[in-house]
Amino acid sequence: MADQDGVVACFDRDNIGHDELEEALAVASAEEPVVVVMDDAEVLGECDARRVLRNLLEHGFAEGTALVLAGDEDKLGPSYTWLGKAKRAHRGLLLSPQERHAGDWIGIKTGDSIIGSPLTPGRGWLHLGDGKLMAVTVPR
Repeated sequence: MADQDGVVACFDRDNIGHDELEEALAVASAEEPVVVVMDDAEVLGECDARRVLRNLLEHGFAEGTALVLAGDEDKLGPSYTWLGKAKRAHRGLLLSPQERHAGDWIGIKTGDSIIGSPLTPGRGWLHLGDGKLMAVTVPR
């Protein structure tokens, strides 16, 4: 992804430095927002940039930033304080929830009808903060 248009920075390691993430986010504004896309968030639970990530979750929208994170629901735990802030957003997308508590990450209870279903590419369960879980499909 590093060489794609619009990508400000790409970090492919188990630790992100506080200063380097702040520098990457410094270009963000309401007119030119920056979205941080993070896979395997549980690997970065104790990274050096955890304070920057916590701030992003608390104030990011007002500063022209947003965070999209993905992780293994069994490994995302309460011991990572900045990840706990993600729960308070009460929004998110579940791709293949396997445990009843998976919905806690997006602020909604997940019923037996969606727990344990196989991963279907392009499909998920979306919660926009309104208390409703909606099935979504990407068209291609």
